[in-house]
Amino acid sequence: KGRRFEYDVMALLADLGYYCTRSAMSHGTVDIYANHILNKFILLVQCKDHKVLGTAHLIKTELRHLIQLAHSDNTVPVYAYKTKLPKGRGVTADRKRIVMIDLQTGNDILTGDDYKHLLSWVNS
Repeated sequence: KGRRFEYDVMALLADLGYYCTRSAMSHGTVDIYANHILNKFILLVQCKDHKVLGTAHLIKTELRHLIQLAHSDNTVPVYAYKTKLPKGRGVTADRKRIVMIDLQTGNDILTGDDYKHLLSWVNS
């Protein structure tokens, strides 16, 4: 289930011009390394099969570590999860929309939607 979602995220990032590598077995903080072909941005992506806010200390710890790993100017920590939506860009085969939040700005990198409440939660 989680691996399938990681492949969905990789396919969407590839469509956006990123070359992606998946971390085997995903036992670390970073599930996907994505390097943009033109602008040289590197995304460090943590994938979760569902949105988790306020329920798991482990998730908060992983996201904090992800932010710490993204220490250079061109490296962006990203938290990816999926949510139910009828259709649109980034919708997976099981009718879920992928949300990819830039943990530096709090914005969805696909839509620009504001998720700054997530940053408040991670930093609390």
